[in-house]
Amino acid sequence: MSYFAKTFFTDTDKLYDKNTDSLSPLFYKKLGEVSEPRRARAERVRSNISKAELVAAELLRDYALHTVFGIEKPDIIQGEHGKPMLCGSEDKFFNVSHSGRFIVCTVSNVECGVDVECINHPHDLMNIAGRFFSLPEQNAIMMSADPSEAFCRLWTIRESYVKMRGTGFSMGLKALNCNFHRGKASISENGVSQTDAFFEEFKNIPSCRACICTKAPVEHEIFRADIF
Repeated sequence: MSYFAKTFFTDTDKLYDKNTDSLSPLFYKKLGEVSEPRRARAERVRSNISKAELVAAELLRDYALHTVFGIEKPDIIQGEHGKPMLCGSEDKFFNVSHSGRFIVCTVSNVECGVDVECINHPHDLMNIAGRFFSLPEQNAIMMSADPSEAFCRLWTIRESYVKMRGTGFSMGLKALNCNFHRGKASISENGVSQTDAFFEEFKNIPSCRACICTKAPVEHEIFRADIF
């Protein structure tokens, strides 16, 4: 059987103005198009950018599921550790991530996880790395020409793996170690190589690193979704 993964991305620029920290008229129109639970959640949060992200994430998810699988109104449930999934589906999967103004959604016919991280320069970057990364990984970050990008690369690989597994952070990121062979990522957990985790990294999103993890090798395509 052949497997595929299709990743869609968009941004919140038409919903939220960073310069004025304000929501646009289009945001309020789109707020009326999302599900009642998502609308209530968006109305509860205080941050305007968080409101825009919540609305954009559901709209992108629904767009991706409709585009790939023809699903009109997805019935979403949560797994044991809170991973969103399609009710009653054994061959249709999705995962969503957002960072800064960007939202990504991956849909696949095999278990998947996706993570996107904006490349920034946190002052405590190495302290964070010391908590979650192995010593060789920490050294690789310090010796990199761009430590922030190297950090984000390792983080997106880890998080996409955890999200693919659907176990949350119960395993602990410190138990994971990323390896690279000819630029291709793999991962081990507590020293055991994970032979059913396959990674596709991409840099199509400006100033970001992103990665998907799937339970089998996939043909991966990336699309910008102009949904606003």
